[in-house]
Amino acid sequence: MKQYIMQLLGFVLLSATIINVIPSNNYKSYIKLFLGFVLIISILTPISKLLNFEDGLNGWYQKTIAAINTEVGEIDFEELERYSNALVLDEYNEKMRQKINEIMHSYNYNATKLELEYTNDYAIKAMKIYLSDTRIMVEKINIGGVSAPKVEKMEIIEIKERIALLYGIDKANIHIYGEEG
Repeated sequence: MKQYIMQLLGFVLLSATIINVIPSNNYKSYIKLFLGFVLIISILTPISKLLNFEDGLNGWYQKTIAAINTEVGEIDFEELERYSNALVLDEYNEKMRQKINEIMHSYNYNATKLELEYTNDYAIKAMKIYLSDTRIMVEKINIGGVSAPKVEKMEIIEIKERIALLYGIDKANIHIYGEEG
């Protein structure tokens, strides 16, 4: 106990010396506040042990948390995290839907639906964009009796490249469907 009092007295003297040595008054109040907190913690730690708190202030903290959990009920942090992630994901999806609509409008298309597929770490894995019109494919071409299948219009390919660049998705994983699907 005597050694503890000597340490506190040494800390107080050191604090007073530090405060008097600092030339600028700008930081004195902050330093006094910090040293005051250190002094309070230094005083409270042995007192809390004397009052039979387990592990001093840490024990008091644990008992307080246990009391709160008893009053409120156990807090399911995993459920809280899932709920929080869902809220963030919903907001992100809405912002993305707005941005996709802006891009589509710049090409005179109207996106009616956006479906996103995510990886486990919430990176976008695939995207499906549904348009309110059917003009996304070039009709079947017949040249000299040889038919070529329908292909995407160049502007649809441009849209995919723009979205792929914007969101870091492989353009092969961006699917755009007309009204007929």
